[in-house]
Amino acid sequence: MPSPSDARLSSRIRPRRKKKSEYLIQSVANALDVLEALAQQSEETGVTDLARRLHLHKNNVFRLLATLQTRDYVEQNPDSESYRLGLASLSLGRGFLQQTRLLRHAREALEEISSRLGETAHVAVARGEEAVTLDGVEPERTLRVIARPGMARPFHATAEGKVLAALDPAGASTDPGTWAGRSLRRYTAATCTDPHRLAEEMKEIAARAWAADRGEFEEGIAGMATPVRDHAGRVIATLSISLPLNRLNSPGVEEPFALFMSEAASRLSHRLGYRDPAADD
Repeated sequence: MPSPSDARLSSRIRPRRKKKSEYLIQSVANALDVLEALAQQSEETGVTDLARRLHLHKNNVFRLLATLQTRDYVEQNPDSESYRLGLASLSLGRGFLQQTRLLRHAREALEEISSRLGETAHVAVARGEEAVTLDGVEPERTLRVIARPGMARPFHATAEGKVLAALDPAGASTDPGTWAGRSLRRYTAATCTDPHRLAEEMKEIAARAWAADRGEFEEGIAGMATPVRDHAGRVIATLSISLPLNRLNSPGVEEPFALFMSEAASRLSHRLGYRDPAADD
């Protein structure tokens, strides 16, 4: 039988498990940076611009693009010699959508919201201190907001972000000190950058379980969002709409929209295994 001293010796010589970051392959990370940079652009991008934005040497960026192009993850415009995402990137995105349980169930909710309210509907999740759009459905109307899956937007300036922040179980968003320690960029004149005002708004959102933004991230564009919960009651995503600000400001719109979206989010949460304790009382 091993003695206590043998056990202590064994614990001392046990190899340390490395962090995943210690296995990082820099060239792969750079290639992913290139793909993410292209995904954030609405237009084709040249080598020089990519190198400047990624703080990489032009030759390095060119070689990365050439490698990605051979696998169809990027395409080059033969006239401008600029680059855009290729069909292989689209295939990866489709594979992600098919494999993600949340998105399989969310699609029905998005189509229902967009059809009933006549606005662009999104599902988004948290990544760091940003809300990332995973999928979207646009209405059949001329004046509409374009759905942009993959777009990341800050917590403090969007309805989706506010819901994800306000309903975080740690409750840190209701403390002004939390916001004071962050870089609160002003995107429009309507963006709130005051930590105390944001903390108060988070308390209100947590109490009513929905949020709105009025031109706080993009001029003239408004949004509303409601939380989606998993089987454990954790907020894992949001259902939201984006619409022209003047439509949200129309009399009698906000409350009915919030109610319908909350009901849709509740049905989606139920499909994901969530059971509202209040419903059992």
